[in-house]
Amino acid sequence: MASKAETRTFQKIRDTITSGNSPGVIPKVPIKPFKLSILGAGTGPLTGLCELQIKPGGSATLLPQISDEKIGDDSDGSWDEDDDGEGKDARKPAEKATDMKRDSSLTPKYTGISNWDRPIKQAYGEATTLYEHKLGSSERHGDPIADVYAFVARPNNAILAIADGCNWGPKSRQAARCAVHGSIEKLQELLFSETPPQNTQDVVTSIRRSFDHAQELIMRHESTTTSLCVAVVCSLAKSKGEWGLCVVSVGNSSCFVWQNRTGVAYEVTFAAVGSTKDALDYGGCLGPSIGDDPDLSNLICCYATVSDDDVIFLTTDGISDNFDPVTLLQGSTEIQNVSPTLPLLTQDQRETGKLLNLSNVLQKARSQRRNDHLSALALNEALVEYVSEMTEAKQTFLERSWHNVNDPDLTTEERAAKEKEIFQLANGYPGKLDHATVVAYQVGVLSERSRYTKAKAFLFSPTVRFGRNERRDDDDDGDDQ
Repeated sequence: MASKAETRTFQKIRDTITSGNSPGVIPKVPIKPFKLSILGAGTGPLTGLCELQIKPGGSATLLPQISDEKIGDDSDGSWDEDDDGEGKDARKPAEKATDMKRDSSLTPKYTGISNWDRPIKQAYGEATTLYEHKLGSSERHGDPIADVYAFVARPNNAILAIADGCNWGPKSRQAARCAVHGSIEKLQELLFSETPPQNTQDVVTSIRRSFDHAQELIMRHESTTTSLCVAVVCSLAKSKGEWGLCVVSVGNSSCFVWQNRTGVAYEVTFAAVGSTKDALDYGGCLGPSIGDDPDLSNLICCYATVSDDDVIFLTTDGISDNFDPVTLLQGSTEIQNVSPTLPLLTQDQRETGKLLNLSNVLQKARSQRRNDHLSALALNEALVEYVSEMTEAKQTFLERSWHNVNDPDLTTEERAAKEKEIFQLANGYPGKLDHATVVAYQVGVLSERSRYTKAKAFLFSPTVRFGRNERRDDDDDGDDQ
């Protein structure tokens, strides 16, 4: 259980976060113009949103012609500050036009971005499945992975999106693909229009509008339901080294921040739980939930100020729930009384315990790095490695136990009784089996030097695993942003 000092630390951070169910609650903090040149982009698992074949009914979204001073970055990605703090692009118009041609596309298949295979260590995503293998098969229960993520990193801004298709199967995965595709497609249009956002409330409004487009795409493709969490990081006009984090979320996918300087991780979307009695039952989704309408009961709009070197990361519940103290058998609640020997936790204690567990795991991962520092790539690896190890015993137990229900002489009732017994015994193991996905962005001005081509071969895969001696050391070159 968290100490009083730790509880106060997390509460103090929470008090700095603005949240509500509409963009109108978000403060109007002026932002710098968005630079357009893309330095990193990725989607997954496998080919992620690029797998979606758009049905008729929509039109291609193109990156519009933007005034010269709002396009691309200069030779080293830094901003030349003038007297009023606005950034200037020193390149010639012809050079900027070339970048626009390289980074845009006429097809809606890739949401206006021509190359999604550009991971960098400051912006990275990863997905895996924690479900056990099917009996006598290399396949796993829950296949295919129904989570989808995407990120687009530019010199002074970034877009992150993650979706978790509800339940299993191709329709769930398609819903998640539609949600991520639709939201990023609309944001590409709104953030880089001739009248782009001028402040953080405008940015949150744009994200919220992108959810409507995501819903339209889900319905057009006759998909099921999904969560969706989208974050935009933008450079603040009058605060050097500080950035605006604008988030909209519905469902149980979450947005967190890891502070490298303090070793603390906190949740930005904590208010999405609201007054629900179960901290894991968020409610809310896009898709045909209430007739043909989405369930926006827990839709939340959030804003927080973040700093250089902070890492923003979005997760599906396969990641976040595996830090929950009840899931880890560290405590119980009145609803989930997993053991009479465990302490009963209030919702606040449960949420604080989750953040403390998360902070401890990332602190341990950070201490293993030579410069006491986590990039987005390193954070991804640490989280996926942790949840995989945490759930390994439960996976192994279930894989061995399914042999007991494979007897052809068992009646339907006998088989059902054995399956119920197996699941009850599995609850005695810590961790939650699920699809587990994370996408992260390390805050700071990016440049061409930020490119991390060694990661490229690993992008389009359902999971990336590294042994202790195989882990890539992404800190050797010393240019972490």
